[in-house]
Amino acid sequence: AGTTLAIGVGGGGISTTNGQVSVVVDAGSLNVNENVAAGTGGAVTLTATGATSDLAVATSKQVTSSGGNGAVALNAGRHIALNAGSLVRSSDGSSSGTGTVTLTAGQAGAGNITLARDSVVQGDDGQVTLNANNAAGGTITMDDVGAGTNPARVLADGGAVVLSARTDVQLATVSTASTINVTATSGAISDNIAAETANLTGTDVTLSAGTNIGAAAAADIDTNITAVTATAGTNV
Repeated sequence: AGTTLAIGVGGGGISTTNGQVSVVVDAGSLNVNENVAAGTGGAVTLTATGATSDLAVATSKQVTSSGGNGAVALNAGRHIALNAGSLVRSSDGSSSGTGTVTLTAGQAGAGNITLARDSVVQGDDGQVTLNANNAAGGTITMDDVGAGTNPARVLADGGAVVLSARTDVQLATVSTASTINVTATSGAISDNIAAETANLTGTDVTLSAGTNIGAAAAADIDTNITAVTATAGTNV
């Protein structure tokens, strides 16, 4: 397709009981208005190409691979947005699946990843990765709880979590039983939730920022971790 494609027009989503799901929009945007699901470990790949191509998951909708080790990948030429209550997940049903979950924005131009309140990006033991690394700029923004139940969350049972942006990373809740790596190449890593609860829960954590990592008082990065390595251009 060369313009906007909306999954779920007329009320139906996309699902398979045994197989993969792959949707590509050439030079247009992709709106996920209903659930997209692959069973028996099938992979799910949703892609919107082009310098102005965005990918959005609508409020409370889900993009999932279940029952195996299927990878879930969302790719956009520009921005990726998960609206309130949406879910992007790979799981084998017993919290031991190795399917990866990857969101990559800015494949054709400056691009941001935005996770609204109550949205979740989640894996089992596979790596969970958010990339917004276009040379023209890219940010990762995880929203606070607002009028919802939870702030935006990136979760893994035993898989590593990697958040990498060309400019800034604004953290809400990131939690895993493994390692966490957060990079803001030319900008800052900041605490984006008002409550003094952990932004990062994990084992070994690596933080790298072009400018600041956190700030004074309530704006610090709150953690529940084993060890941290932090490198910043100005203040940590």
